[in-house]
Amino acid sequence: MKKGFTLIELLAVIAILAVISVIAYPKVIDTIGASRLTAYNVSKSNIVDAAKLKYLADVNSTSITEYTVQDLIDTGYIKKGTKNPLTDEDYDNNTKVLITNNNGVVRYEYVEGKTLYDYVSTKSEKENVYKVNNEFVYKGKDSLNYVSFNKEIYRLIKVDMYRCAYLVKETDEKIDKQNIAEYEKSYTNDNFDEEVRNKLFSDASIISLELYNQTILNNSSYINMDNNDWIKDNNEYKVMTMNNEFTSVDSAKTYIILKLNGNVTVSGGNGTQLKPYILN
Repeated sequence: MKKGFTLIELLAVIAILAVISVIAYPKVIDTIGASRLTAYNVSKSNIVDAAKLKYLADVNSTSITEYTVQDLIDTGYIKKGTKNPLTDEDYDNNTKVLITNNNGVVRYEYVEGKTLYDYVSTKSEKENVYKVNNEFVYKGKDSLNYVSFNKEIYRLIKVDMYRCAYLVKETDEKIDKQNIAEYEKSYTNDNFDEEVRNKLFSDASIISLELYNQTILNNSSYINMDNNDWIKDNNEYKVMTMNNEFTSVDSAKTYIILKLNGNVTVSGGNGTQLKPYILN
């Protein structure tokens, strides 16, 4: 009876195992990655559910409320030791649930990272940012309000009390007025991918200059500066409404104004023209 392996047989077995490992390893990694992502999504959902329970029980809640993961742990809504499944580390304090109550309509948003509101709210009048009626409004010609969104440059007009960002694009798109209906239908699909549309424009509303002119700084805010005489009334610029279906165009001019939901985060930049805030 033959016992054991010869050297050649042993080398052959090792070679076969090596080939199997090369084939199987990526699949194992993919499986682990998919498992972590599934766990992450479940954890994210649990965090939002915990925030809802805390918000309903919190007698001190206001129109804008935010709970970090640590807040939810400290108050017993999430168990101690909860970690981010993607990193296997504790959630940092930039991970939170942002809750807005707009006349009884409550919205819960899971946010990872520093939001645009977090950045703007730390600025001062020396940096051309003014707090007006719980909104942060940019004023002045040299405002550090350049932002990069969807690979294009906009100027930040303001961040409102619900932490939504208002952006204006300074370049004229030069759209043929006769073809405005076709432009209306195609602009969203041509300029924003599906992920961006679903994340940031699910409930955005039309921004009219009449609405914006109600602010105290209506004669000196960025949007009404003297050198921006192209944005005087509702017929001289175009307003975009982004939702899950299509884009609505309300006027003939083509300076685009966008409203982004309050979960917009910043991944870099300082607001200058060379280094605009990078919005995600």
